[in-house]
Amino acid sequence: MVQVAAVEALARSGPRPSAPIPQAIDARAVRLALYRALGFEMHRGQREIDECEARFIVACWGRQGGKSKWLAHRYIADAAIAPPGSIIWHVAPEYNLAQPVFLEHFLPAARRLKHLTADFYLQGWSERDLIARFSNGVKVECKSADNIGSLQGRTLYGLGFDECATVNDSRVWEQYLRPAVAVNRSRVYFISTPKGRNWFFDIYRAGTDPHQPEWAAFRMASDVNPYIPADEFAHAKRTLPERVFRQEWLAEFIEDASSVFRGVKECVGGSLQEPVKNRHYVAGLDLAKHLDFSVLVVVDAEARQVVHFERYREVDWHRQLASFAATCRRYNNARCLLDSTGLGDPIYDFLQRAGLWVEPMNLQGGRKFDLISCLSLAIENRDIRFPKIEELINELLIYEYSTTKAGNLKMGVGHGYHDDCVIALALATWMLQHGAGQIACLRKGRMF
Repeated sequence: MVQVAAVEALARSGPRPSAPIPQAIDARAVRLALYRALGFEMHRGQREIDECEARFIVACWGRQGGKSKWLAHRYIADAAIAPPGSIIWHVAPEYNLAQPVFLEHFLPAARRLKHLTADFYLQGWSERDLIARFSNGVKVECKSADNIGSLQGRTLYGLGFDECATVNDSRVWEQYLRPAVAVNRSRVYFISTPKGRNWFFDIYRAGTDPHQPEWAAFRMASDVNPYIPADEFAHAKRTLPERVFRQEWLAEFIEDASSVFRGVKECVGGSLQEPVKNRHYVAGLDLAKHLDFSVLVVVDAEARQVVHFERYREVDWHRQLASFAATCRRYNNARCLLDSTGLGDPIYDFLQRAGLWVEPMNLQGGRKFDLISCLSLAIENRDIRFPKIEELINELLIYEYSTTKAGNLKMGVGHGYHDDCVIALALATWMLQHGAGQIACLRKGRMF
């Protein structure tokens, strides 16, 4: 344990050896003195949680809200007052999610202790195993929720469960982690961006229940962090689908959060049409890979209406490409955006030689998420219309959000289903919303 006066002195004047440590200590005073000595200045949201004395603290926090930095410093402060030999765990959905907290926030701060005080410092650590040991014998260890076997048989002094809403199996908490904090009546920090109304929502509600005083709950939007520029927050609000913004940035629990496209049926209308002279058209083309379909969608740019739809499977490539090129020429040389992911240059060259005014777009590296978000926003705002094309409508209705083990949002359809119609419509919509200039930037990697 650390003496308050010694740490306070360090915060004011720099390193000096500390006096013997008294047994009766003010934990909050030690904590704040350590924060000052380490140069950690909390923002309003971090301070509210840090001052909470409840045993189970549930923090529903928007992305980039500053939770990782706070957790890292709180672990150090808790280790300073813990009985010798205690264990503190940082649990993340996946091991590589724990690495940034340990390597970028916890370790740099903990290593500074050796220059500040003689009685509490970092004695050793492993960057590979994500384990640290302090001079008082207290260990901070990172664990992965997807390795349930590693969560058994330990008695903990403290526990942080990071991005816990992305762990779908509530048994990780109920059957494995809950017993580990029972003997010491340990404090637990549940910190996460919400993911619909799962078990994290249940414990959040426990924190708002006045009849459960051991629990406390906080909900904080991303802009609680003063280091997020206001224009970034405003841009996210303007460009993301409403429920994505509400969940990821405002930290709201969204009911039925899995559906990507809201308002599909309200966008159904009109009919397929022949080209009209002097009208401006754009197109989206998704070419078949393996067992998929090849789909071409043509949109009237002024009316924002799908006017042509082609879908092929198991048709000779040259016949498909020739048909698509002819269609685009017929629609007043419609500019076409092509999903070039996994396609070689010969396909693109063939389409150009066939007279297609085509732009390639590679959907790797997070670009597919942006493409689908663009279509989702257009459907939500009724900025695109399409006839009653059953294949297209069905794909839109089954397109869902899911969460990777790393806690990232993913979009797509289930195994055995196709999304070719969705991709083709999304490409055409992107062309409507952004045009060729931004596509050129995207090809050079400057947009994301």
